[in-house]
Amino acid sequence: MTGLLALLRDLRLDGMHECLLGMTGVGDHALEPLMPLLLRLLEAEAEYRRLAKAHRLTTRARFRYEASLGTVVASTARNLDPATIHRLGDGLWIRQGRSLLLCGPTGAGKSYLATALGRQACLQGFSTRYEACPKLWPRLAHARAQGCYQLELRTLSKIDLLILDDFGLAPLDVTDRLSLLEIMEDRWGKAATILVSQRPVASWYDTLGEPTVADAICDRLFSNSETIELKGDSLRRFPPKLDPNLPPAYVSQLRFTATHAFGSFARTLSLPTNQVAGFTGIHSTHAQFQSLSSGRLESESMAGLTRIHKSL
Repeated sequence: MTGLLALLRDLRLDGMHECLLGMTGVGDHALEPLMPLLLRLLEAEAEYRRLAKAHRLTTRARFRYEASLGTVVASTARNLDPATIHRLGDGLWIRQGRSLLLCGPTGAGKSYLATALGRQACLQGFSTRYEACPKLWPRLAHARAQGCYQLELRTLSKIDLLILDDFGLAPLDVTDRLSLLEIMEDRWGKAATILVSQRPVASWYDTLGEPTVADAICDRLFSNSETIELKGDSLRRFPPKLDPNLPPAYVSQLRFTATHAFGSFARTLSLPTNQVAGFTGIHSTHAQFQSLSSGRLESESMAGLTRIHKSL
């Protein structure tokens, strides 16, 4: 009964909450058989609202990538361990208003990790916004010229998690530096921020340019933040694995795309039609796939095909 009343309160069904309290207070035992059904209905409503809110937040976030924490590549070689992903995935650092600084070479998975954390934040009910710095700075400069700059800053300051991608691709000019300073000032200790850059964190001071403003920005960036420097080769060279927690429609689309790419690659090797069909069959077993290696493929090519097949 206590859980049921708490759920009614969480769903803001105050009328039902008071009515149920009154009915149980007078000893109406006819309610007892209905309690399990009512609890299941309320749990379904709570889950429906949670997913609907997550969908709205994800749409408003304007992410560049489809990503989830279940598909993030974590290994010692990449300087990213599963424990760190699990810890960041719980959202505590977002509640604490901390910053996360991600750096590493091209293709190391910086933007992908930031997007996965952003999507996880949406599932947890945090408002999130993905911004690419090369597009954000001109937009803020235009807003300044149009007289709506402060409105843009207020909007950014109210977002629970702000992701600033491609930071430092080019030196910042005077207005860009001031915009970044105002953004970080408004958010420091109140809302979480992810900064993604190819440049090492140690070089950010020089990237910011003017020493006085750079000091102010770096103080706000580094005083309440965590830094992750990703390493390794570009992940774009390898097909992504699929997260079983993703929506079925999205998984089907990924498999369809990968399958056609796989079939095209197989045809470039002049394989017979029946072998290409075997390769591109989504439900073909691993044993069937191995039986196709009749010696016509070089070992290196066969290894590459095996990797693609296992990703499907």
